[in-house]
Amino acid sequence: MTRGRRRSFLGVSVAMAPRRMNIEGILARLEQVRPSGRGWIARCPAHEDRIPSLSIRECDRKILLHCFAGCTVDSVCTALNVGVRDLFVEPCPAAEAKPHVLRQVEKQIASLRNTLSPRDRRRAVTVVLAD
Repeated sequence: MTRGRRRSFLGVSVAMAPRRMNIEGILARLEQVRPSGRGWIARCPAHEDRIPSLSIRECDRKILLHCFAGCTVDSVCTALNVGVRDLFVEPCPAAEAKPHVLRQVEKQIASLRNTLSPRDRRRAVTVVLAD
């Protein structure tokens, strides 16, 4: 994982959260990087690689890694000395918990929509909750 920065605050050394990696930071840690399609391809640092097999791409403010030799993202990140969380440009916001009633209604709507014809599925559904 990346090491955090340290800053002094009122005479006390405080660990700062590490900065998120950008695509250039990941590419700089790899060997034999070349453009490929919508991203790049490079030698995978997680295994002995003679032919580049690691695909690197940036999509929706995330850095996507895929080793065609089968290495996991965890092993690639370990070899790059970064954490998996560093592949996200911004931390994901915490999902709000939906009330139980709303989750149950969404399940019922999904099961009902599966029984409808394709034409009827495109129509809007209005739900009225009664106590």
